[in-house]
Amino acid sequence: MCMFKIYCIEDINGLRYIGRTADKRGLNSRYYNHKNNKRNGVKCSSSKLDLENSTITLIDTCDTTKESIDLEWFYINTSECVNIHTGNYNHKDYKKEYDIKNSEKQKLYRLQNKERKKQYDKKRRTAHKDLTQS
Repeated sequence: MCMFKIYCIEDINGLRYIGRTADKRGLNSRYYNHKNNKRNGVKCSSSKLDLENSTITLIDTCDTTKESIDLEWFYINTSECVNIHTGNYNHKDYKKEYDIKNSEKQKLYRLQNKERKKQYDKKRRTAHKDLTQS
């Protein structure tokens, strides 16, 4: 069985982020990923923290994915943290709500980038064709 770790990253301003990982390399590896993602502009709630002046602490462990999700949500919902998604988060509902809110923006983007998408698709088909002929 895989051992899941529930952790807390806290910065010098007292902001906290709760997360979970099954990374066999340990918490320091996961901590490095958060820092690297922030440097590279990857969106995550942890990017609200001053990650260069913070610490990561193990707060719980478990053996199953379901248990790890439940524990992570428990800690997110019972502590003050910057996490956007809480225990009642459902990706399908979020996606549906996002699409409804942004449908006009998406339509406009598609219209403005129609030609660019055609060029991209053509380039992708050509590259795929080259790969299959090799």
